[in-house]
Amino acid sequence: MTRRNALSALATATGLSLVVLVLPLVFPSLSWIAWPLQVLATLFHELGHGLAAILCGGEFVRLDVYADGSGVASTMSSGSRLSRAIIAAGGPLAPPFAALALFLSARQPASARRALLILAGLLLLCLALWLRTPVGILLALAVVAALALLLARGSPLAIQSGTCFLAIELSLAAFASVDYLFTAEASTAAGRMPSDTGQIAHALFLPHWFWGGLIAALSLAVLWFGLSRFARALRAA
Repeated sequence: MTRRNALSALATATGLSLVVLVLPLVFPSLSWIAWPLQVLATLFHELGHGLAAILCGGEFVRLDVYADGSGVASTMSSGSRLSRAIIAAGGPLAPPFAALALFLSARQPASARRALLILAGLLLLCLALWLRTPVGILLALAVVAALALLLARGSPLAIQSGTCFLAIELSLAAFASVDYLFTAEASTAAGRMPSDTGQIAHALFLPHWFWGGLIAALSLAVLWFGLSRFARALRAA
């Protein structure tokens, strides 16, 4: 990785993220531009719940993503309080940890390509096993198609830029959902239910806002680590 290529990838990704962020604010009629990324962030969030359930020895039953940007992951845990808490925490922690992996991968063209291949494979697995709503299925298919096109036709710089862009968007999604961490209940298209931090508080101890603050701090630390490692790679190039 040359320093110029890495800087170009970061600049391109940052510029594109700013366009997606600012355009809907200036022209409300273009709010649809940000919608796919919002739903994609929800998909990562719910996928985090499901993968955490599998890691805890439970079962990932299905994943529902809705047009309003909400989602629900149906899981079965081993029954222990700790496993239920880990599954609940897996959702809000998924976007920052995914962003970390993408930032680390974006440092080199080869690792950026591998990261996007893994992401495409994960989405295909999600399509085959867990996604059940039309919105989620269509979005996952669209993202897989876009990744396939980028990997097949894109230059190394374009692939690095795409990896950086996804990392930035997932980072922004983590920050945008901070207020959710401090709510005891959540409203989704499937109805009202305890929030993730509310479920952790119920499974363990201490109030939901304590766990919200802990997850927010951990998310910030994870994102800072990813950005600092990317910046270190720039300085070393």
